[in-house]
Amino acid sequence: MSRNYYDVLGVARNATADQIKKAYRKLAMKYHPDRNLGDTSIKAKFQEIAHAYDILSDDTSRAKYDRFGTDGEKMGSGDGGAAENQGGDFNSIFEEMFKRAGGSNRSSSGESVYRSQNVGEDIYRKITITLEEVLTGVDKTFNYMVNTPCKTCKGKGGENITTCSFCRGTGQQRVSPGFITFTSTCPKCNGQGVLAERICQSCFGQTTQSTKHTITVKIPAGIEDQNSLVLSSKGHYGFSQGRPGALHVIVAIEKHSIFTRNGRDLSRQLPISFMTACIGGNVDVGCLDKVLSMRIKPETQNTSIYKIPGQGLSSVNNSARGDLLCHIHIDVPVNLNEEQRAKLIDFYNSLGHKQHVQKGIFESIGEFIREL
Repeated sequence: MSRNYYDVLGVARNATADQIKKAYRKLAMKYHPDRNLGDTSIKAKFQEIAHAYDILSDDTSRAKYDRFGTDGEKMGSGDGGAAENQGGDFNSIFEEMFKRAGGSNRSSSGESVYRSQNVGEDIYRKITITLEEVLTGVDKTFNYMVNTPCKTCKGKGGENITTCSFCRGTGQQRVSPGFITFTSTCPKCNGQGVLAERICQSCFGQTTQSTKHTITVKIPAGIEDQNSLVLSSKGHYGFSQGRPGALHVIVAIEKHSIFTRNGRDLSRQLPISFMTACIGGNVDVGCLDKVLSMRIKPETQNTSIYKIPGQGLSSVNNSARGDLLCHIHIDVPVNLNEEQRAKLIDFYNSLGHKQHVQKGIFESIGEFIREL
């Protein structure tokens, strides 16, 4: 025995059309098969709900059902308006369901429910710059291949362009297996909605041709490694003069032989002599864009770090430059002759054992001497 259609939708027999539609939308979203993967009973439940709404949403079908029950369905379905209406409502439910889920508008069959805009594809191009160019910013000019409207057919794909008779220019076909309406790409025009009587022999109906473009891109100072610059409308054109996509310029920064980067700060190793480490002195420091003189304090240790403010990099959002951190590296004397060894040993012995309280430069030199 068939269930009461009003009970299926959970509404009273005197429910209004809006109440019936609201109940159907709620149940359809709850019991849709794509939301209940793996539950084999859901499909039958969903079809029952869809069929109940198919009958009750149409005034003629509902009147027959109220008078004759399910036997009224055997008397015909009127002008077929209910089936078309049901398909439209299902599509709106499907769109709402996927918008809430944050997904794409695709049915369980994998076909797009709504035709996407005729927008061209994006292009991705990688360029390399130096750390010195990061400091100043730089303009980079390069060539790339892009699909532009065919000059022969002016982006039309051929001659005598007509609207596709199969899909009537929508680029889609509707398929209704049972009570569910799906849309898929029109097989005759491949979703374009138009057909050419004579295909263009330059682009072979694709409406675009690959051409070489030259572009100059301004790279801002302080850009980070692997950052992307997006240039709108510089990508491939879409079919039939569709809006072009974007050009994504990915910036790679060459590894520097001296400097390493940490945000806006730069680091480098700074070699100094053994005598300068002991008694102090001035040393020249090569920065990224200049040479500066820096004072080394007496008794500087091998692990010391000296900071030079304002000799780092800026950032895209902050024009102030960071710091240069100099990591001290003491050059230990090598290739000593006998006289030099003797003098160095005498020097070390004159320091006494008090220098062993903290392991620093003198103890390190002592270890070096003991190995002689």
